[in-house]
Amino acid sequence: MIIEAINVKNRSSFRNGKKWIVHSEDDKRHHLSLVAHINELNTTWKAVYNRFASRALNHALSSFEKTTLISKFKREYPIADSIEHIKLLKSKKLDLPKQFDARLQWPLCWSVHQVANQGECGSCWALSATSVMSDRLCIATNYSNQKQISAEDLLSCCDECGGCQGTKWALSAFIHWRDHGIVTGGDYGSFEGCKPYTIASDCGNPCAPENYWKKIALVCQRTCQSLYGHSYEEDLIR
Repeated sequence: MIIEAINVKNRSSFRNGKKWIVHSEDDKRHHLSLVAHINELNTTWKAVYNRFASRALNHALSSFEKTTLISKFKREYPIADSIEHIKLLKSKKLDLPKQFDARLQWPLCWSVHQVANQGECGSCWALSATSVMSDRLCIATNYSNQKQISAEDLLSCCDECGGCQGTKWALSAFIHWRDHGIVTGGDYGSFEGCKPYTIASDCGNPCAPENYWKKIALVCQRTCQSLYGHSYEEDLIR
């Protein structure tokens, strides 16, 4: 919830014409203070300073907006399993390892080793979600299913999820996968799967953040690329 509140603030800032700037000393102190506060809570993870983080001073999410958003998704999308997992973690009855590397745990899962490039589009939510989906398919099938879930299909065909300007609720991607399915698709220029990614990364490395807010016309096409030997319907994975 904290992360999404920050995202909403950032989206508002960019839409009002603000540019991504180098942190001032005051900005840096603000973010370091936030990091220190989170780490003092001694939860299950550690925060670190992010020099790319935005501090949108002209917009704040009201308590009413936060409550409304959280209530909506609690009502529509049951998250009981997640809550139980969090309670179990906080109970401190688990003997957790000091470190964990998924690449070592599941070395034969091709997707676990990949890092996607979102290009000139604020689609980190879509690439992250489809990466998780691909990983879980491989893990759940003991390496037998190595299909890569299409970020392009999710990005262009899930209206309620978001687009190149981000997402309001990352869980929407998984709800869409469960209810409608998503086809396969590789990275930009790969020609792999039904719908490979189509947004180029020629905006620089890294891409300037203001590029993410350009209006990119995404059209949901329920067809596979011509080099792929299956129909869209045949390729859907749920």
